[in-house]
Amino acid sequence: MKHLFIILAYILMCNLGFSQKKEIKYYGANNKVVENKAAANYYLNIKRSKNGKTLCQKVVIKSNSEYEVEQWTVKSVNDSTISIKSQRKNLISRRFLKQDSLFVFWDLDNEGNIIQEGRSRAVFPLHLEGEVRKYYSSGQLKSTEVYENNQLLSNENWLENGDKYFNNIFYSVDIMPEYPGGEEQLRRHIATNINLLECVYKERIQGKVIIGFVITEEGSLEGLIVEKKVHSILDNEALRVIQDVSHKKWTPGILNDKKVKVKYSVPISFVLH
Repeated sequence: MKHLFIILAYILMCNLGFSQKKEIKYYGANNKVVENKAAANYYLNIKRSKNGKTLCQKVVIKSNSEYEVEQWTVKSVNDSTISIKSQRKNLISRRFLKQDSLFVFWDLDNEGNIIQEGRSRAVFPLHLEGEVRKYYSSGQLKSTEVYENNQLLSNENWLENGDKYFNNIFYSVDIMPEYPGGEEQLRRHIATNINLLECVYKERIQGKVIIGFVITEEGSLEGLIVEKKVHSILDNEALRVIQDVSHKKWTPGILNDKKVKVKYSVPISFVLH
C-alpha cells in the first residue's frame, strides 16, 4: 500500500509539473499569420509546461519537405522577465511591461545591452505592432522597423559603422529573388571560382563565411557586406566570388504582387581536407 501511494504521488507530481499545453502557429510570407500549413512558409511548434518552461521549434516548409531550423527554450524569471535560449544564439533576456492591449518589450544580450525594443501583442512568440528598434552589440542603431499585425511595412537600416544602408528591405516575400539559372547555378559558380592562398592551408584556416546583399526591385545585386566573419583572407575571398556575379540581373522578389527589395544571404563554407 505504501509503494502504491508513492507511485501515485510521483505520477501526480509529474502531471502537475510537466503537463504541457501544445500550440502550433502558422506563418506565411513577411511573417503574416495564416490559418493552416497549406498557406504557411513555416510554423512554430510550441509546448508550454505548467512549471513555466516553454519549448518552441521553428519548422520551415519548402518543396513539400519540412526541416527544423531553430529551437528555443523559454523560462520565466519573474513577473516581468523571461529568458530565451536558442540553439544558435546566446541567451537573451526579454523584459516586458503591459500597456493597454500591448506589451512593451526590451531584449537584452548576456552583457545587458539592448538589442531590440518595441511593442508586441504577446511576450513569446512576438506579434509585432508599431515601431521596433534593433541595435548592434556595440549600441549602434541597426534598424527602425514599422509593423502592422506582425507584418513588416517599412524600415530604415544602418551598418555597424553608422553608415546608411538600404531602406525598406524585406526578408520574407511571396516569391524570393532568383539568380540566373537558379540557386544551383549560383552554388556551382561559387564552388568552381573559389581560390585559396597557400597560407590558408599552412595555417589551417577554415570556417563558414556569410555574405549578405540586397536584390533591388530592378534585379540588381547591391550592398555587399560580410555578415559572419571567419578570417580576413576567407572573408575577402567570399566577397570576391559574389562580387564576380554582381553584374548579373536577378529575377526580383515579389510581395503582395509588387517588386520589392529583398535581403539575401549566401553561406560559403571553407573546409580543408
